[in-house]
Amino acid sequence: MSDGIQHYTVHSPGDGYELESYLGDIETVVAHTNRRPVLLGYSHTAFFTAHYALKNPEKIAALILIEPALFNDREELLSRARKALEGDERGSMQELLDKVQPDLGEDPNLVQAYTSMVTKFTSSSAAIGMELLVRANHPVSAEQLSTLKMPILLIGGTKSHAAYTVHRAASILPHPYVWWIENATHMDIMGEQFTEKVALGINSFCAAHGLDKPQLGS
Repeated sequence: MSDGIQHYTVHSPGDGYELESYLGDIETVVAHTNRRPVLLGYSHTAFFTAHYALKNPEKIAALILIEPALFNDREELLSRARKALEGDERGSMQELLDKVQPDLGEDPNLVQAYTSMVTKFTSSSAAIGMELLVRANHPVSAEQLSTLKMPILLIGGTKSHAAYTVHRAASILPHPYVWWIENATHMDIMGEQFTEKVALGINSFCAAHGLDKPQLGS
């Protein structure tokens, strides 16, 4: 993000657990920008970013999707949602880690640490469950993805079990750009140790398309 950028905190209307509520949050931010923005989504958030781009392609300049959670099996999402709604956040997180980073999932202490980190930034286990239900009930199809014409950068980690999301999206999108982060896993690709490598890919992509270069990190 360039110097002088404005920051917004937005809150969904009502219960906030409908797809339109999440897209409304993004729209609130986009509506306050001076030019068409570049939207970035990582994993879970990339699901909502992609949905917004599909609904409002004329409002954004480009997309950056980092191992986007777009190809999950419906039953997997429903199982994770069910556990979260029953108050079993750890069980829900265990299923996620077993899929995207099994080595973490095998360590009970790391599972608990990750569960604590996620719940710290979430209002309740019910919120986690409801978001998973939104994803289960509103999948993004290959046909939909193939309609996205704006420049799109896909970023993945070479040691990530979720790297298949990048490969699959790249095979569907009309003109994707792909950037791999050496030795990154799904859970640490946005960590400080890879900030420079991720920023290099993003800045190169933005420069190639005459877009403002965002700045990662605080």
